[in-house]
Amino acid sequence: MKLTAQQIEKLYAFTKQHYVEYYDLQTELVDHLANGIELQWQENPKLTFREALDIEFKKYGIFGFSDLVEERQKAMSKTYYKLVFRLVKQYFTFPRIMQTLFFILTLYMVLKFIPYKENVVLGLMISVLIFVFYSSFKWRRLISRRKKEKQKIWMYEEIVYSCGSSLGIFQLMIQIPIQILSSHRSSSFLSTETGVIFAAIFVVGFAVFAYVLTIEIPKNAKEYIAKVHPEYKII
Repeated sequence: MKLTAQQIEKLYAFTKQHYVEYYDLQTELVDHLANGIELQWQENPKLTFREALDIEFKKYGIFGFSDLVEERQKAMSKTYYKLVFRLVKQYFTFPRIMQTLFFILTLYMVLKFIPYKENVVLGLMISVLIFVFYSSFKWRRLISRRKKEKQKIWMYEEIVYSCGSSLGIFQLMIQIPIQILSSHRSSSFLSTETGVIFAAIFVVGFAVFAYVLTIEIPKNAKEYIAKVHPEYKII
């Protein structure tokens, strides 16, 4: 016996009732459940669809699908950070390393000859941070709206558009220049050659990291999801 299209839809509804909201994970579970039910029918054709489903669901233990969701989330997060590392690494290869060095040199020259260097550095850092939080907020709002409209949501998609757990890293990174500038303000840290070089490298590096997370990663994620799920609607 084979499952009907209507029964497959019931399996999707079943996974959603048990708090699996991501379509990619729902599809994976439906495939496992369907195979298990069909194997049971080979051994005992008298089983009803519901009886066979209950037997399969019990195999997931007292926590149901929650352990699998957590395990899948960890795996997706690892995939996400591998993509982050790969794309950041591209900026240390030709020709992007030349672009990065150009931006560092340009900012170095600007900082070298302007007053109020501390304010400029902090202003640039805060501007980048605002852009990152705005991008994350925009995508989170879009995902939230799609959930309310009961559209399909992919786990990897949500991880990507919420920047993983990287927002905390950005908050930590911006504390570094704040602490350095405040602790060296009396000795005019940025009036030294070392201070200006450090500031130029740090600000540009911060901006590159932000660009990768908010522009490059989502673009690559769309291609990844579309390959795995051809029905994925690129947003």
